[in-house]
Amino acid sequence: MKRLFVLFILLMAPLNSLVAQTTVNSGSSNIDVQVKRCFASGDDVSIDLMITGRGAWKTLVFQPDGCVFYDDEGNRYTGGLYGRSEYRVIFETQESRHYQLYLAIEKDIARRVRIIVERVDEYASEFSLIKLPYMGDGATGLEGTITIKNIPITRD
Repeated sequence: MKRLFVLFILLMAPLNSLVAQTTVNSGSSNIDVQVKRCFASGDDVSIDLMITGRGAWKTLVFQPDGCVFYDDEGNRYTGGLYGRSEYRVIFETQESRHYQLYLAIEKDIARRVRIIVERVDEYASEFSLIKLPYMGDGATGLEGTITIKNIPITRD
């Protein structure tokens, strides 16, 4: 029985290395970012994030111009401001849905942000890399890039 268990573990080890873990780097100690879900609806993919402030009140500004998404099929998606691009990246909160997002965050308060990437390859099963640059409103001087790696896309 012990040999069978050891054989099972040895056979499963290579499979575990094939399953990549989603990793998130917020780019700043002043904010925390969690990925809640990533799902497809037709050829659009929505990514739900929770962004929590860890310092004084701030406003983060996201623009699609600098955002870039790479999928596991070798495609690169970038968004242009106001949809002037092959792909559109849309930011959505409970209050609004825009190509550009001003997100007010308070200390220890989580805010949901949905990012919608349009016209994603139907065969893509994950985003290998996502880069979401942001900057703070004028006086804060806060800027950085949220980096997300290996996020699976759930499809129906």
